[in-house]
Amino acid sequence: MTPESTSPKLDPGPHGLYFDELVVGQVFGSEGRVITEADIADFARVSGDDNPVHTDAGFARRTAFRGCVAHGALSMAVATGLGWRTGIFVETLQAIVENNARFVGAVRPGDEVRLELEVAEHEEEPAPKRGHVRMFTRLFNQRDELVVEGNWLCLFKRNPAS
Repeated sequence: MTPESTSPKLDPGPHGLYFDELVVGQVFGSEGRVITEADIADFARVSGDDNPVHTDAGFARRTAFRGCVAHGALSMAVATGLGWRTGIFVETLQAIVENNARFVGAVRPGDEVRLELEVAEHEEEPAPKRGHVRMFTRLFNQRDELVVEGNWLCLFKRNPAS
């Protein structure tokens, strides 16, 4: 099987992709999502992280960021939502068992981010009914600048028909 590029699968139908259907080299792209000031304020409230670099424009202007930026954890949370919206995980993902990220750029209020997932490793373990798939994750802003990169170790169901 050769790697293929797949566009967003926003209408997944009855299920996403099974472990058996994921091939090293496949790339999946998400739609975009705008990060709003309200998103940042809500995340600060829910998480308790009210660092003024996220919530106080006057303070944030005096930092190296020169303005408010979204929480790194908010960017990661939005990435998981964008991944879900591709449709590839519907009813086939059992868990994201590991989530690693490196923040390479700032996400600012008003930025539109999109996710790219690339199947990097395909591991038969841990059981006959499921397997691990490592995916490289890349979050880009509206200028196609990489803002977060990392990887997820995902536990997928195997196709019961196989």
